Amino acid sequence: MANPSERIIYLIEKQVRLLGSFDVECVIVGGVVATLHGSAIPTTDIDVCYARNPANLERVASALQSVHARLRNAPEGLPFILDAETLRRGLNLPSPPTLETSICWVKCAALATTKTYLQIR
Repeated sequence: MANPSERIIYLIEKQVRLLGSFDVECVIVGGVVATLHGSAIPTTDIDVCYARNPANLERVASALQSVHARLRNAPEGLPFILDAETLRRGLNLPSPPTLETSICWVKCAALATTKTYLQIR
């Protein structure tokens, strides 16, 4: 990559392609949107507000499992099952839970916002 801006775009694109490859129904929100609109404070993590229907929760879980998602800053060895049921119950997780993956950090905004996917899409 020739410059930092290209690297940021590459990392964001990689995350968006991951969600697209699993047909995740979602809206990208937060700092990455500001970055794409030219914010002077770049970010490469992605905040996702996703549809919470059972089929989409399965797709979200599969996408996150494919990049080895785990709770960020959690103690080593803490049991964590990343599946559709965990995501469905996610409103009980710390707000907002951040997952660390092999390609990025993902803040599960759908778990932390009072707005639903259907309200903001």
